[in-house]
Formats: sequence, structure tokens, C-alpha cells
Amino acid sequence: MNEYEVCVCVVSSQMAESEERRDVLKLSRDWLSVQEVVDTVSSASCGAISVFIGTTREDEVDGRKVIGLEYEAYEPMAQSEFRKLCDDIRERWPTVTHVCVHHRLG
Repeated sequence: MNEYEVCVCVVSSQMAESEERRDVLKLSRDWLSVQEVVDTVSSASCGAISVFIGTTREDEVDGRKVIGLEYEAYEPMAQSEFRKLCDDIRERWPTVTHVCVHHRLG
């Protein structure tokens, strides 16, 4: 699978001294590509890439089956929350090199 309709967060760690930290934040109405995210954070100095992919569970609410979710966002606020997430990650794990958050709207 190369395309997802879900939120993707990727973190790579153990940066080389010459490398700059990078945060990439993206809201999109298009399908998300895990490969694009991996390519964004890949680094020869990093020994691991962690990926989180959120999906829709098949649940029932009031006897009705959930068949999908629709996400809307006030983009300036969403970008601000993404930045807070990156800051929280770096505070908790100081060796993290690159953080990439892609979230699909719609």
C-alpha cells in the first residue's frame, strides 16, 4: 500500500552533527503517501524511522455502522497544533532529527 486516507506521523532519530533538524507539516485533501513521508525524513545518519498510521475502526454508534470519517480543519490552528506536537516530541526525545506530519482533510 502506498497511499492512505489517514494521518501519518514519521519521526527519525540520531542525527549527525552536520545535519539540521527539520519539521515538515502538511494538510492535504489528496491521498497521503507513506513513501513521500519516509523520503522526507530519511537520513544516512538515522538508524530508524517510526511511522504512525491512523485508520477508521469498524464500530457502531447508536446501532449504525461507522463507514468513514470526514475531517475539517481551521488550517492556521491545525498548523499551530502540529508545531506544538513537534515541540513536545523534541522535548521528550531530544535526539529526534526530523518530524513529518501529514494529515488528510475531507
